[in-house]
Amino acid sequence: MAALPAAAHPQAQFAQATAPPSPLAPLYQAIAAQRAKANLPPITPSPELEQLASAWARHLADKGKLFHRGDLRRIMSDSGWWALTENLHFSSRPFDSAEVLATWMTSRPHRRNLLDPDVTHIGLGSATDASGQTFTVFNAARLTPPPTETNAQTAGGLLVPPGTQKPSPIPQR
Repeated sequence: MAALPAAAHPQAQFAQATAPPSPLAPLYQAIAAQRAKANLPPITPSPELEQLASAWARHLADKGKLFHRGDLRRIMSDSGWWALTENLHFSSRPFDSAEVLATWMTSRPHRRNLLDPDVTHIGLGSATDASGQTFTVFNAARLTPPPTETNAQTAGGLLVPPGTQKPSPIPQR
């Protein structure tokens, strides 16, 4: 498959500039382009998520089969992250970022993970087993709590830090 064109959207350019230099860089860029096309905020590559994804890709290659982690909730809880998603891809051919992205984008649950507006960071991993089969893992997370009525409120469009009293809608006399 041919490589996907890089988006000219500023968010995609930001993600391209921050993507780690690796064979996975085109996949980081393609995901950033898809998010930009959907008018979503950019996501930042995370060394912790890349390590998580890479370790799971190696585990899958060692086992020779594709299956999801059973401990995502524990990992999320232990790390203090507010969201954690996972996509997996298997191919009997060498790694191809366009093939991986196309597969994920045509699957509703995988597409939802890629385009989740609540995640802020991403990690990718890929490993090849002895027979040349490739296992690719996408992990995305929100590393901090999202703004909510309980931890942040808006006042005139500005973010009010937690603990600050929300302005009264009743005018002062």
